[in-house]
Amino acid sequence: AFVSELMSGVCAACVDEGLDVLLHTKKYDDPRAEVAALADGRTDGALILRDADDPLLPLLRKANFPTVHFFNHPVDDGAPYVDCDNFRGGEMAAEHLLSLGHRQLGMIAGPAGSTAAQERREGYSGAFSDAKFFYGGESVADWVLREKITGLFAWSDDAALDAMTELLDHDLSIPGDISIIGFDSTSNCERSVPRLTSIRQPIRTMATNAVHLLTQVISRPENSPSSILVPPTLDVRASSASFVAERTS
Repeated sequence: AFVSELMSGVCAACVDEGLDVLLHTKKYDDPRAEVAALADGRTDGALILRDADDPLLPLLRKANFPTVHFFNHPVDDGAPYVDCDNFRGGEMAAEHLLSLGHRQLGMIAGPAGSTAAQERREGYSGAFSDAKFFYGGESVADWVLREKITGLFAWSDDAALDAMTELLDHDLSIPGDISIIGFDSTSNCERSVPRLTSIRQPIRTMATNAVHLLTQVISRPENSPSSILVPPTLDVRASSASFVAERTS
């Protein structure tokens, strides 16, 4: 659902700008070869969706190839980007669960190399310093039961929905035994049972803004267009509810 909304926004904006879209999917072992392929004259610029530590990024910057990062942002190199305020999104997830009376909070932390996952984790732990974090290596349900988690935040909707499936398979009630929040608020949240509470980043709008920002970088390379940090919102659905002291065993 995330990719579908992202590509819908990119394609619609490219139609408005009179641009064609080339989807770059080939894997390169040498990032210098990938830079050469991107900058070989077939494309005017690139929207980049990569982790912040990807070696391609500084090489593109050094080559002065027009790029805009979206759904991520470089830490130090100054490249323009469109991203969500992931730190604030993590805070909002903790604040929502705390407002419902939960005090045993946990988070499915996400990939170590993902800036978005890291910032969401930092925001969550900043709002509740005693939160526990799940990095994989065992069953989510076993971890939840061992740590007595009653409020769970997952770094993405996909991670949240996978966790919901496993928890329900272990006869845990959602939200009776555990409240769950995802991140993205894609259309899948409306189709899950129960429907998933999630932190919303406006994926289609952000993708559209990234295209428009890239056209500025291409047409006026001497200027440094402003980056865009989008505030998240909270979509409360059925997977989160007030804390109940008695958990079903």
